[in-house]
Order: sequence, then structure tokens, then C-alpha cells
Amino acid sequence: MKRIYESITPQYQMDTPTRSKYDRKTAQSGRSMVETIGVLAVIGVLTIGGIAGYNYGINKHRANQILQDIRLIYQETKYPNTVRQILETEEFPDMELDTQSPYDYSFDFPDLNDFIYDSAGETVPNLISVNVSGVPQTACDILLKTKPEYVLILKANGQAVWTCDKSENELNYIFAITADSLDYGTCSVCTSEHCFDDDLNCPEGEYCYNDTCSRCAHGYTENKSGQCVQCSASWNGINTVDEENCLRCGDNAYSKHHKKCYSCDKMSNWETTLDECNECSHNPNVVAMKTTTTGHVGCFNCKNFGYYPSAEKAQCEKCMAINDNIIFYPKDANGTATTGLCTKCDTKNADGTACECPTGQFWIFSDGNHSFCRSCTEAPNTYSSKVECDKCSERYFLGTNERNGRCILCSGVSNWEMTKEECDKCTAKNESTIPMKTTTTGGVGCFDCKTFGYYPSAEKAQCEKCMKYDENIIFYPKDANGTATTGLCTKCNTKNTEGTACECPAGNFWIFSDGNHSFCRSCTDTANNNVYASKIECDKCPNRYYNVAKGGNDRNGRCPICPTGQVKDTSAEGDGRRCVAQ
Repeated sequence: MKRIYESITPQYQMDTPTRSKYDRKTAQSGRSMVETIGVLAVIGVLTIGGIAGYNYGINKHRANQILQDIRLIYQETKYPNTVRQILETEEFPDMELDTQSPYDYSFDFPDLNDFIYDSAGETVPNLISVNVSGVPQTACDILLKTKPEYVLILKANGQAVWTCDKSENELNYIFAITADSLDYGTCSVCTSEHCFDDDLNCPEGEYCYNDTCSRCAHGYTENKSGQCVQCSASWNGINTVDEENCLRCGDNAYSKHHKKCYSCDKMSNWETTLDECNECSHNPNVVAMKTTTTGHVGCFNCKNFGYYPSAEKAQCEKCMAINDNIIFYPKDANGTATTGLCTKCDTKNADGTACECPTGQFWIFSDGNHSFCRSCTEAPNTYSSKVECDKCSERYFLGTNERNGRCILCSGVSNWEMTKEECDKCTAKNESTIPMKTTTTGGVGCFDCKTFGYYPSAEKAQCEKCMKYDENIIFYPKDANGTATTGLCTKCNTKNTEGTACECPAGNFWIFSDGNHSFCRSCTDTANNNVYASKIECDKCPNRYYNVAKGGNDRNGRCPICPTGQVKDTSAEGDGRRCVAQ
């Protein structure tokens, strides 16, 4: 033993390398036990998951086969001869059915009168049960979640409860048959109270909808061009589908007045009827703003609501319960009316009675117009409340009803029917605002001279006040002598040298008319064939003659175009006041 040990040792020692103090330890190759176990665990999980997915896929395929078989059998029960034989013999006809699944099918005629009723409370007659046995538990669970629409009752293992608690289960598909089932070739099957669309009764490539075969698939409808278009929740007044195809989409309403189709989710229809709005009664967010059955009512989805100017309070409050930014604002002086503005605010005031606007803005509204916040320097002549109007230093509230009156922008105002007293209040806010008359009764024109256009019956003194703010404004009295103190106050693009009339380009003449603008027009403009002008202006047009009939004068008369084939008589005798043959 000693010799053996001694003989081995030198060899071992000779094969072992010596280390110097400068040698470093190196990392060892290979994997630890923990790493190996981890890898095996992952492989195990993936394997188990793969097997589970494979098993589920197999069972899904089995379930689909059974559904195809049930539909095939159901299809057979709709043929008149089959129905007749079933009802007479209470046996399913002995026929070869090309079933897909390997499971056994049987038939019976159950008595389910304890829990099958029609809408009149009567029991449904003539039920048939198609029974399939040997169904694996997973496939059975899948089938219980996919009951066909034509099946009245789906039972598992003899119980009308959805429980698959066996390795091999029996499913019972129960549906109705009746002697008045529809003839072969139609696309729905009906009992006395139950009708079911069935695509299998339509030609290939067509689909069943309301007992009518259509080439448009479910979820699609036909437009007026004959194309199948997808039903959309975004439809808000489209005119490309007719009423029948609009309602086919299910969640729609059709307006006969507008001939447009509306989605209940986006409903915003100002002129529909209560009956048409009730097409969306299944949608709790849709509210008719009036309850009348005659005339037009606004129909809106409160989630997308904007405003309605003459809503009933009770209907608006329904919207308010759905959207807390909606308010009801009665416009009567006391604020107690049951009809008023129903509108959505960006922000409500503290007591929820009006919209709250940012600093420098005020809340405006108008019958037939939106309700919104506007800058105090916008919307010159709009409706608002006095509370809102008073927020703007540039504005004056006009009206006796402080909840609904005019809010006049004194800067840039152009109001034809204010009283002088009212206009004076604007003058106090903006000195260039001038009333064109001094009477305190009746309407006077109230204008900001810096943005002035014209006023046909202004007082000379008032017009001259305006002339100080704009040098292109003139006063033109229309009496024969030109000395009247009431006349046309108007702004010219260019004045004549004397500043007594507007100057027009060559080929044009200056026209004016009580109640109409004063402007330059082409001599050949037939749209202004018989307008008012002065003789000086009319003489500028070789194709027009001057007519002072009906009390006119040389400063204010008619200037019509000569009839075809005639020209103005410019002789001393004619003096441009008549036309003669060419």
C-alpha cells in the first residue's frame, strides 16, 4: 500500500501546476442547481399552459360542431312537411342528417308549461327538445354561454340551470314548432308569439332581417345608392339612408320632417315629433324637450346636449339629472315660467341658475341662437340679462324685463330703433355714439359715428356731430332748395369737392333711397333700374333719364334706364328728362 501511494503521489504532484502569488482565481463554468430547477419550472408551466390551450381548442371545436348540428335540426323543423309529421306523430322524421359531431342526438316533446309563457300569459304549445349526450364538461360550459336566439330554453343534465358538473353531460335545446310556421323560402320562423330571423333561409350571400332577405350583413344597412354601409353611433342627421334602412340599424330614429337618420347616442334633432323621438325611448339619455304630440319638439341626447330655447322645465330637469352642467333659465320677469331656455354651461354660477363666464365676458342668449359666453366687446346687439350686461362697462341694458333684454354695445352700436334717452345712456359710455333725432318718443337711430354707415332721415345738427368723428360723412337734404334741416346722413368712400355729395368713379352714379343704403352704382346695372338720385348724378349716365314724377325734385327723383331702342334726349328741350327713339 505504501508503495502504491508513493508511486501515485509523484505523478499527481507532477500534474498539479504550481501557483505564484500573482495567479488569480478564474470563474468556474456550468449552471447551479437553482438555475436548472428554474428552467425546468418554466418549461413545466409552458407545457401545462400549452396542453390546457390545446384542450380548450379541442372543446371549442366540439362545441361549434354541436351548434352547427342543432341549427341544422332546427332548420329541418321549419319545413311544412316536417312540421306536419312532428305534430301528427310526435316523432321526429326518420331522415339522414349530415351532423358534424360524434355525439348522439335524441328528441322528445317536453311539458314546460310551468315556465314557458307568451305575452298574453298563455302557455306556448308544441315544444320540441333536441338532446345531445356525452358532451365533455369544458365543451358543455362553452355551449351554455352561446345559446342560439331561436332556442327558448337550454338545459344541462335535465335542469333548467346552467351547470355542467359531469365528465359527460347532456344538453337539451328546446324550441317551439307550430302548424303556422312560415313556408319554405322565407327567412324567419314564428310561433304565435315568437319570431326568429334565420340567415339559413336566405340565398347564399344574403342575410335575414325582419323576415326579409337582404344582401347587407347584420350591423349594416343599405343607403340610397344601393350600397351596404356600416351602422354607426356617430350618425347625427344623415340623409343618405331612408326610413326603413335607418331603423334597421336598431339604435336609431328617423325624422320625417328633415328626412334624416339620427343615432340615439348622438341625437340632436331640433324639429322632430314626440313619436319619432320615442324611437330612442330605450336610451335613458334621450329626452324630448316638449311633450306635445303635435308640431315639432327638440329631441336630444343629454350627454351631448347644447341648448334648446323653449324647453319645458320638467323635460329639462330630466337632462339636468343626467348632465350636471345643464341649467333651466326661464326668461319671464319673475323667473317662474315653466318654459324657458335649457342649456349646457361650461361653468354654472353658485346657485345653478345661470352660466358663469370668465372676467371680461358676459352670458348671452337669444331665441333661436346659442347660449354662450362672449367678450364684452363682441356681439353688438344681443340678448342677455341685466345682471350679465352690467358686467360690461361698454354696454347698456335695454328693456323692461331684466331677465331678457337687449344688451347694447355702445362702442360700435348701430341701432335703428332706440329712444333718444336710451341712446344718451350709450353716449355717456361712448361719446362718439350719437342719436340721429332728438325726439323722445318713437325710435331714433343710435349710431357710433366711427363705424357709421347711413341714416335716411337724420337731423342736420346730429349728423354734423357725427361729421366731427369721420370726415367722409356728409349731410344731404333732399328738398328742392337743399335747405331742409332733416335729410340723408351718410358715409362716402369719397366726397365731392364741396363736400355736399358722394363722388363716384366714371361710369357710376350716386344713388340713394329712403330706407336703403346710399352708394355708387354702375349706370348699366339693371338691378337698380328705377332708383332715386339727383339730376346731376343721373345726367352722368347716357342710358338713363331723370323723372321727377310723384313729387320729386332735381335733388331727389327717379333715374330709370331708357327702354330698349331709345336713348336719353339731351337736347335743350329734352334736358335729359325723357328718352327718344334712336
